[in-house]
Amino acid sequence: MDPLSITASVITVLDLCGKVIGYIATAKGATKDRSRLKAEILSCQSLLEALKDETEDSDGSDDWANIIKTLEGAGAPLNVLEETLGLLVLKLGPKKNLQKVVKVLMWPFEEKDVSKVLEVIERQKSSLIVALENNNR
Repeated sequence: MDPLSITASVITVLDLCGKVIGYIATAKGATKDRSRLKAEILSCQSLLEALKDETEDSDGSDDWANIIKTLEGAGAPLNVLEETLGLLVLKLGPKKNLQKVVKVLMWPFEEKDVSKVLEVIERQKSSLIVALENNNR
């Protein structure tokens, strides 16, 4: 896997993290759910930054290339995070007309929806942690 490709994928997910965090900050209601989701995304963002740094600093070894291959592609952690965060951006992001703008300001998720998203993000974070730990051995 080309380090430039993985770096681009990580940057895409980092960008989505930033957007979701910004949208969470502007939403009203469900303070507990918003806080939990924001904390989880910030934690994920830190791991992604570490992954990006590790990839940029890597010597291109086969071991790191093999680890990276497991993180990218359909069903892999970076892809799942991109899809999940992308859906959050669509749900939380700006709408086109005034009625939709009012809806954006209100938190659009129920607690069970937030719990499902948190579970997905936590599973992907675990995979990122394992990848980073395996590279540091």
